Amino acid sequence: MRSVTSDASRLDGLRLKTKNWRVEALAVKEVHSSYFASEAMFPPGSVEFDHALIMRNLEHEWHAAPDLYV
Repeated sequence: MRSVTSDASRLDGLRLKTKNWRVEALAVKEVHSSYFASEAMFPPGSVEFDHALIMRNLEHEWHAAPDLYV
């Protein structure tokens, strides 16, 4: 998860707290990411889609966490 702020070097800190953890494989037909498509940051062949997981119907809470600096 990415939390964008007006400061390009800072992301809001978020923490997901769950009472249980259950994921299922997700069938993906097509993938595109403008972030990973940047050949200046990721030379051709350096990034490859691996898999996708989905969480459904989990009891959860979002909590503030310290900001992340990039």
